[in-house]
Amino acid sequence: WDLKKKRYVQVQVDSITGGVNESGARISKKYVPQLYEKWKQRTHGGTIDTSAMKAKKGGGGANDDVKEELKTKAEIRKQRQKKEKRKSYLKMKSKAKKGKGRR
Repeated sequence: WDLKKKRYVQVQVDSITGGVNESGARISKKYVPQLYEKWKQRTHGGTIDTSAMKAKKGGGGANDDVKEELKTKAEIRKQRQKKEKRKSYLKMKSKAKKGKGRR
């Protein structure tokens, strides 16, 4: 963060020469390159394998993990039955409350 420009300034890891990290803890100059190498190994070099995404079914589109939008007849019937059952339950429940002396 640059106070004069009041915006975020991206800093290369190589340009950092020790000093203080985000939490305010001091870091030695020797430790900074090791941090970057450890991160690089953990994130597999920081690159994304696009060939694996293209090889996926559907060509790697945005909605690949979405369930099928069309429902079967059985699913529609079941959903309607649940809705009707809930509607009748709420109707019965409201009738029971009417005669209880509520204000």
